[in-house]
Amino acid sequence: VVAIGMCGFAASLNDTVDARHDATFHPSRPIPSGWISIAQAVVLMVCSLLLAMLATSFLGTWPVQMGLLTAAAILFYNIVGKHVPAVGLVTVGLIYASHMLIANIELTFTLPVWMVMTHAMVCATAMYLLEDKRPRLSFRGWMGVLLGWMFWSVVLFSGPLLRNGSLLPSGMDVVSLLWPLAAVAGFVVTIRWKMSRARTPSIAAEKIRRYGALWQCVYASAWLMALQLYIPAMSMFGFAIASFVIVMLVKEATGATASC
Repeated sequence: VVAIGMCGFAASLNDTVDARHDATFHPSRPIPSGWISIAQAVVLMVCSLLLAMLATSFLGTWPVQMGLLTAAAILFYNIVGKHVPAVGLVTVGLIYASHMLIANIELTFTLPVWMVMTHAMVCATAMYLLEDKRPRLSFRGWMGVLLGWMFWSVVLFSGPLLRNGSLLPSGMDVVSLLWPLAAVAGFVVTIRWKMSRARTPSIAAEKIRRYGALWQCVYASAWLMALQLYIPAMSMFGFAIASFVIVMLVKEATGATASC
């Protein structure tokens, strides 16, 4: 429920803020096309955020604060971050990282959070370049992204290192990291294959957006396998397969072309 609420909040906020821009450059989107009005988008945005925060309240006080921090990061990205690449690309990674901590703020095993943060930043950067967005990334911008990623990586790793002296939870062998590494390799191979079939950079960017989002289920399954939680891992992998199938069915039902 928290995930659905945050996703609805982020999507409706983005479309509301960019309504005038989309009317010129993306007229097929919900608000410019008239499928939904700005007033309805605002109602959806508020209701989604309230739903997410209500759900976090059942998890405790810290999750509510992390939920508010995640919502603030989403708001910051849409108002400021997206206009400053070095800031916006790092913020995207932080949004994905912080929303994972809502369910467990005292998480001592932060490698999965770091992986998703890095994955989100890499995907966001690739899409930014492929879509040729403005302003373009300068050398200082690249340095800002790199330094931001390094800083927040140190922050995520400092907790487990100070508490346990290791980035791995007790009982987990280094060899088990082959599972998440295999998931990363699978994503790289899949994206290279999909991008090789894309006719334009914008289509390639859309493929990164879609598969980058879907692949997080694969990462979750890989980490569960690494922790020898095989039944939950198979359940999550089944959810990943179901997600891929639903996306394909939606594409077919809506008559989507290869450009989608």
